Amino acid sequence: MPRKLSPAMQEVVDCMVAGWELGLSVGQAGHPWLQKDGLGRGGDTKDVRLDTFYALYKRGLIKAIDTNAFPNIRYRLEATDE
Repeated sequence: MPRKLSPAMQEVVDCMVAGWELGLSVGQAGHPWLQKDGLGRGGDTKDVRLDTFYALYKRGLIKAIDTNAFPNIRYRLEATDE
């Protein structure tokens, strides 16, 4: 039986389904965030906790789109069947 997502994880998934884009800054800390209408497009932003980001990644729910996109890596939603 699939494990239920935490409220924070569900919020990230819901935002991505609604068109927000998830990004991770490439640096020492690796700060993840969501941005409405896509990264760098001037839309509203929401910070994402690093542990929430990694939990989604470990479950295979997000995947990097372009790992060479310095200084930010974009992520897409892989599956929402949990």
